[in-house]
Amino acid sequence: MIRAVLAALALAIALPACSSLDKADQIRARDEKLPVIITAANISVPNAIDGVTFLVSWANTSTKTIKYVKFEAQPYNAVGDPVRCDVRKAGRREFTCTGPFNPGYPDGSIFDGFKFRHAWYNGSIRCVEIVACEVIYMDNSSEIFQEADLPKIFAAGMEAKCMVK
Repeated sequence: MIRAVLAALALAIALPACSSLDKADQIRARDEKLPVIITAANISVPNAIDGVTFLVSWANTSTKTIKYVKFEAQPYNAVGDPVRCDVRKAGRREFTCTGPFNPGYPDGSIFDGFKFRHAWYNGSIRCVEIVACEVIYMDNSSEIFQEADLPKIFAAGMEAKCMVK
């Protein structure tokens, strides 16, 4: 029972309840022509059956309507080792936000709190790292961010790496 309450509380407070992108991030996105800014990525506390929910928030900072935003994420345990789902037997997973998502610029409206329930089943998961992001527009053109390019699309103050405490 307590675990269920903690999981619900973690989901409620895991993502910031903001509706607008920080002005500095809006300017950076415009100047660098970044299609999205990721404002939060987190996980829930494992539930009674060790299911972990992946949560992500982001803003469409392009001038185009987005069809899909795909995130590839890797979970880690308390000592920073990559872990796998006990059911699917995979660690890295792709998650798709399906649009259409109209441009948020200039006000920087954030698509807040996409929840991918039971993304992994593993009670040792303590944090998650986004390892890739693909933005697909309505005209089927796309942009992919990986490795060195990925931190560019994170909001100011957000860590690109999974920080285990």
